[in-house]
Amino acid sequence: MKLLTFAELRAQNTSRAIETFGHNHLLNDWSPTDWGCALAGEVGELCNLLKKWRRKDFVTASESELAAIGDEIADVQIYLDLLASSLKMHLDEVLVRKFNIVSERMNSVRKL
Repeated sequence: MKLLTFAELRAQNTSRAIETFGHNHLLNDWSPTDWGCALAGEVGELCNLLKKWRRKDFVTASESELAAIGDEIADVQIYLDLLASSLKMHLDEVLVRKFNIVSERMNSVRKL
């Protein structure tokens, strides 16, 4: 499986949003609040699966159950990218900045 960069995700994600879901080229026909609420919905779906896994509603951690959790993690990432895009932000830039801020605050040598 080929690994994906944030730039590749952005290019394909915004193109699909425009072509398939009818969002304009700036993705601003939804407000940041709209994108945030869509993101929250996906996080909620992920948390619901994790809750069921924790309370052992799943008999085992089967491949299909883990795949469903992975699908929700992916949905969260996809909507997070669309939210960032609507705000003219790039995930790699904001992640590096924040990671390094926390590393500095925690006196960690781990920096991006």
